[in-house]
Amino acid sequence: MSRRPVACVSALVSCLCAILAGCATHASTSPFIIRSGHGPIDAGRLPTSTATHRQIEQARQEAIASRATRLPVTVPSIEGLDPSLRDALASLARRPTPEAHIAVARNYWRVGVFDAAFDHFSHALVLDPKNVDAWDGRARVWRHWGMTGFALSDVHRAIFYGSKRPEAMNTLGTILEQAGQCVEARSAYANAVKIDPSAAWAKSNFERLQCGVSNAGQ
Repeated sequence: MSRRPVACVSALVSCLCAILAGCATHASTSPFIIRSGHGPIDAGRLPTSTATHRQIEQARQEAIASRATRLPVTVPSIEGLDPSLRDALASLARRPTPEAHIAVARNYWRVGVFDAAFDHFSHALVLDPKNVDAWDGRARVWRHWGMTGFALSDVHRAIFYGSKRPEAMNTLGTILEQAGQCVEARSAYANAVKIDPSAAWAKSNFERLQCGVSNAGQ
């Protein structure tokens, strides 16, 4: 048998061993690892497991909750600072009558929270659609907002249900005066005084408002 084939086989085996050794050396120094079905992945930036993601999210939520417990105390509300309003709200909670809603509305009006005043006047009207104080109070809120048409509508209901109530007639006068209807406003003030001569506020409005010739018919 010729020695040439054996020498060739031996040389081939030696070459293969050298290649494998080189691969092993390269693998030990490479920054990448190979996963079946995937491309190379940087060994220094392996993806975080799903379990670790859950742990991170849980820790984040716990941190937020912990910070929330250390937030500064909320600034006190007007309901907590004003004794009269607080008492009116407490009475309303015990007995939600039209009168209780009106008391709360008037206190909100006093402290300048007009939307809440409007809401409580409206709640009173749901319970008692003929309540003069609620119609009159809501008309004054409309007047404050400059919505003359709605104000007139509500105050005329107050006058309809309370024709003997000077405050409703006085409110009509203030709305008309705001609308520039001087003569009509002064007439409303005069009617309020006729209903109740002791109504000093209506008398004061009547005497204060003077309508010149240029104002007539406005």
